[in-house]
Amino acid sequence: MIIPSRWMSSGLGLSEFRSTMLGDRRIRKLIDYPVASEVFTGVEVKGGICYFLWDRDNEGDCEVTTIRGDNVFGPINRNLGEYDVFVRDSRALKILHKVQLSFCAKITET
Repeated sequence: MIIPSRWMSSGLGLSEFRSTMLGDRRIRKLIDYPVASEVFTGVEVKGGICYFLWDRDNEGDCEVTTIRGDNVFGPINRNLGEYDVFVRDSRALKILHKVQLSFCAKITET
């Protein structure tokens, strides 16, 4: 399926769709292009596009790849439902995890 990537984080009435996508453990691969014109020349789709492979009989983490120009980030195995929005840049996940750990450590100290 090729779809606009707006579902990953924005409102626009897509909350239910986003929740369904993030909770679906049968999405096996997700390829994200933040700039749609890199795939479809001359086409502007705000937020980019993505395509995914869904496998009815195979549940588990999803292999996520982000492509920006000549830079390919991934594939990285991820649980899409880890957050209520999709953290698009997998590199940012490390920072987010560190912040969460730090925050949790401070809470337990008090």
